[in-house]
Amino acid sequence: MFGARAWTGIHSESWRVREACAQAVLNFLEMPLPDKYLNGKSKKLFLASMEFTKICLDDKILSIFFIGLKILSTGLAPPVCGTDVSPAIVNKVLKEFSPILVEKIQELNFRAREISLHSLLSIFRHPAANVGILVILY
Repeated sequence: MFGARAWTGIHSESWRVREACAQAVLNFLEMPLPDKYLNGKSKKLFLASMEFTKICLDDKILSIFFIGLKILSTGLAPPVCGTDVSPAIVNKVLKEFSPILVEKIQELNFRAREISLHSLLSIFRHPAANVGILVILY
């Protein structure tokens, strides 16, 4: 969905290249989307953005992690999370990201911990979110 260069860049050994690729994907998602992703055709874009987010959240560089959090929140909002993304898919994604965020909350510094906790709570404000996923983690 984002092109071979974005996927190659996010797996680069250089943190600057990874950060630039993550920022480019975030910029793409925040701009008005092309017509081919509108009107119930955003499911593939949603899934690709969630896969990209996983890679960003696993990065050891804090700035890439923060960009990954922004991609996550942008991806869970319309128009990326369009009408063709079912609540079951949204809950599956939330179930995958919740343990990652809880683990990061435990290991990061105070500022990063606070931002991660805020992000964890904000993704469960999604209308399709099943809060039971969050309860099971604790």
